[in-house]
Amino acid sequence: MLGGVVVRLGDRLLGRVNRWLARAGVPPLLLNGLEFLSAIGCGACLAQRRLAPAIALLAVHGVCDYLDGGLQRAAPVAHAPSVSAPFLHAVGDKLSDLFLYLALGWGGWVAWWLAVAAAFASVAATAVGWWGESRRQLKRDACLFDRSDRIVVLLVLAPCARFAPAALAAVLMSLVDLAQRWRWLRAPRAAGG
Repeated sequence: MLGGVVVRLGDRLLGRVNRWLARAGVPPLLLNGLEFLSAIGCGACLAQRRLAPAIALLAVHGVCDYLDGGLQRAAPVAHAPSVSAPFLHAVGDKLSDLFLYLALGWGGWVAWWLAVAAAFASVAATAVGWWGESRRQLKRDACLFDRSDRIVVLLVLAPCARFAPAALAAVLMSLVDLAQRWRWLRAPRAAGG
């Protein structure tokens, strides 16, 4: 839902950075690695109930999440993805989600069941997306919500330490994506008899 808005806003604000990184030859997977490291740092701060550095690292995480795709758009020929690049990107994103959501439970920001549900729903939606894409029945990025929505919700609610509504919203967004993907996977069989 916010993915397109985030991309357009990011391209407007960080377009020069994208072009500079592309000219410098920085690979998108390096930014994906920085995104993962910032998630670990954010998770560690959340687990220790250190809100200010957690918010700062969550913002860094969101910027790196944007920049890895922005860099790909800035120099698509120079950074043509290998077969494994999209998979490694998705794995980095999902590991980041696991760290972030489980750290919310570890730090006592949300109930454990909610932290686990947010982590599981995020991974399940991506797994079904990859499975459907491998069967050429759907595009993973054609869903109503994407990872940008979940990061924005966490960032908006983090300053007032309202992580429970953010985690619940993340669960619901992932479940909507999962339902959409599942419906698209079931549709060809139903139409074929």
